[in-house]
Amino acid sequence: MKLFMFNPDTTFDTKKMALKLKISPVLLRKELLVLQKSSLIKKRPSGWVLNHSFELLQPLSNLLSHNGPLAHKELIQRLSKVGRVKLIVVSGIFTDQWDGRIDIMLAGDKLNKKTLETTIRSIEADIGKDLRYAALDTVEFHYRAGIGDKLVRDVFDYPHEVVLDKIGIRR
Repeated sequence: MKLFMFNPDTTFDTKKMALKLKISPVLLRKELLVLQKSSLIKKRPSGWVLNHSFELLQPLSNLLSHNGPLAHKELIQRLSKVGRVKLIVVSGIFTDQWDGRIDIMLAGDKLNKKTLETTIRSIEADIGKDLRYAALDTVEFHYRAGIGDKLVRDVFDYPHEVVLDKIGIRR
């Protein structure tokens, strides 16, 4: 449901959805039929798409967006596996800014890029939306913050939440 609600103009084919959501094709087909029967989604020749004329679209959208993508504690737990994470800042969809430049910024040391990508894909599967993220080592973050780098400013100058701060940016 979140996949369609958070990507309202995207048509999804079954194979890509199963991979993106990390569920079996059999289970996915069952879920799609339920959503189709409820009129939330429609079948197109190229795949499945949100039904924009669904009567309860706005209340459902409000419910899903106010429910919050993930709790801060869970984000810390999941992202801590990618290395020595010292800073996690969320913005974008985590702060109801759907057109924000970035959703997650993290800084740390010895960050494993492959583990990070796997973790982000897992979070995306739970949320139902592709995430925009940046991972910087601590030295690079301090340098960028010090020179007023546009990426860092785009996070801190707009709605954001500091989820983890072991480097003292809140001071």
